[in-house]
Amino acid sequence: MRIVVKYLALAALMLALPVLAQAADKVGVINTQDVFMNSDAGKRVNQSLEAKFKAKQQQFAQEGDSIKQAADELNKKASVMAADAKQKAQAELQTRYEKLLSDQNAASQQMIQEKNQLVEPLMKTLDQVISDYAQKNGFAVIIERGATLFVAPGTDVTADIAKAFNAKAR
Repeated sequence: MRIVVKYLALAALMLALPVLAQAADKVGVINTQDVFMNSDAGKRVNQSLEAKFKAKQQQFAQEGDSIKQAADELNKKASVMAADAKQKAQAELQTRYEKLLSDQNAASQQMIQEKNQLVEPLMKTLDQVISDYAQKNGFAVIIERGATLFVAPGTDVTADIAKAFNAKAR
């Protein structure tokens, strides 16, 4: 369904491009993800999040290793253990594993929320930079690169927008 919608939007856009191009003769394309990820502000956001959640990732890795060691130990001793003791140990391992998965999921959700909070104002700034650039340089439209099948040489404004965004998002 998404693919159909994407192609319908692309077809509508392709039909509209000649009209828009006649109006201002300038259509540009941009890769906003490249602009953001390669900008100083985007790199700071990613470094901040990585630093903040690195300790949690290490903690999760240690707990995972601990659970694996306990499971290996249980497998070695299982043949000599009483059935109820073996069942209790398996249940404890299962509980630890489920808690680890739950904690990892919660941390992942927290990271997504924090990333969104940090990225939102930067994306507003990027939108403003794109708008200002388009108006200043006479573009009728600037389209996301991913929505195009063909880009004529000279229509990609990603590098120019990146420079302007870096200057404004400091």
